Amino acid sequence: MVKVAVVSSEAKAKELTRKLESAGFLATALDHAGIDDSNILDYDVLLIDLTSGQKHFDQMGKAAVADGPMPVVALLDQQSMPGSAWLREADDFLVEPFSEEELRLRIERLATVPVEIGLIEVGGLVVDLDTYEVRVDGRLLALTFKEYELLKFLIVHPNRVWTRQALLNQVWEYDYYGGARTVDVHIRRLRSKLGSRRAGLIKTIRQVGYRFDKV
Repeated sequence: MVKVAVVSSEAKAKELTRKLESAGFLATALDHAGIDDSNILDYDVLLIDLTSGQKHFDQMGKAAVADGPMPVVALLDQQSMPGSAWLREADDFLVEPFSEEELRLRIERLATVPVEIGLIEVGGLVVDLDTYEVRVDGRLLALTFKEYELLKFLIVHPNRVWTRQALLNQVWEYDYYGGARTVDVHIRRLRSKLGSRRAGLIKTIRQVGYRFDKV
């Protein structure tokens, strides 16, 4: 059963956990001190509510997307939509009001475990499809969940040009907040983390999109 950690105000957390449990998930409400390195990996998805305006929730979201690889879903309202810079790295978001079905689909999609198992290696870059780890010359990279998913998709489908919209559809699976620029931001961060020697594996095809060169 998919386990969801809910970070919200006490009253709102009860409502969210009820909706999640009715959708078939195992939901646990955590207070601001409830997430730490010892228990965060016990959960499959983190749902963090930014509608209350509590600053420590925003700080927790920033820390969660930086640490990875657990998917992070941000809950927003019209006032919080512009949000913090880290929201561009969140794996999904929901804007109130939303239906229980929409909540279920978003959580379910992020919690789906890939069926691929094995290693893909390209010139010292190793993507482990079983453990979700990426290494360069044996060094483990700290990728966010969405950065990993984007790199995995590109390396599994090499030597083919993908438009930004196609990558949104394939990796994010719907029209994502921020549009095509979201792809550019994630590509730029991936290249930075891959390092100068391997950044060129992800080629920019001008006015079209991107291609991963597997030679």
